[in-house]
Amino acid sequence: MPYLHPLAWRVAIGPSDVFDGHGVMVAQDGLDSCAVYSTASGASCFGWTDASHDDARALAMKFIDRFPCIAAKGAGNDARYAAWLTGLLSSLPDGQALPLYFTDDRPYDPRRPEVALMSTISGAICGFYPAPPSPPEA
Repeated sequence: MPYLHPLAWRVAIGPSDVFDGHGVMVAQDGLDSCAVYSTASGASCFGWTDASHDDARALAMKFIDRFPCIAAKGAGNDARYAAWLTGLLSSLPDGQALPLYFTDDRPYDPRRPEVALMSTISGAICGFYPAPPSPPEA
C-alpha cells in the first residue's frame, strides 16, 4: 500500500488478509501487521542501519529474516499479483515516478482503487495504473 504522508512517500508491506478486497487499504489496526518504509528514512530501509548499500536481493533476504511472519504469510505463488506488480513497475518512468493510492489531497476512494503515478520531480500525478487483482481465496 504505497501512499504519500505529509513529509514522505511510504509503503506498507503486509499479508493480504490485512488489506481490503482491492488489496489497497489496510485497516488502522492492520498496520501493526505490516512493515512500513518511509522515504524520510533515506537509505535506511525500515530503519535498518546496516542496509544502505544493499542491492535488492540483500534487502529481500534481510526482510525475510527480520519480518519472518510477513514473509511466511506471503510465501507461495500468486501469478496474477506477480504479473500485476511487474506491469506496475514496468510502467514507472525510470526513477521518475512512484506509485501511490492516496495523499492528503487525493483521499482513497474504493470505487476508484487505481494506483496513481506521482512524478518524483514535480510531485504531480502523471498517470494511473489499474488496481491489483484480488488475492486468491484461502
